[in-house]
Amino acid sequence: NYVQPKKQPFHASASSRQSDTDMYLPSLPAQLCARCNYCNATLPLSSLRRQEGIANSWLSRQKPVLSCCPQCRKPLPRCAICLLPLGCLNPYMELKRERNRLSRAGAN
Repeated sequence: NYVQPKKQPFHASASSRQSDTDMYLPSLPAQLCARCNYCNATLPLSSLRRQEGIANSWLSRQKPVLSCCPQCRKPLPRCAICLLPLGCLNPYMELKRERNRLSRAGAN
């Protein structure tokens, strides 16, 4: 006999409310990754940050969401359903934003 556990709501009770900045949900790893059709590079942000060969000078001038591969600069594949081009986060901009957030948190 399987007994289903009670589901607890995520929100805090009125007596123990916290601010929105104090409550974080753990992030889950990506379940699938887009890949460049030309150079076969995977496009998750974590793998792009680890690559030292990325030209930061070129990426620093780009938008926060790229429509081309950060490695070979060729267009990313299109969605098979809606045919919109896939985009990936600019690793340079994301790293810069994370450093700014950490420096502001350290200053407070």
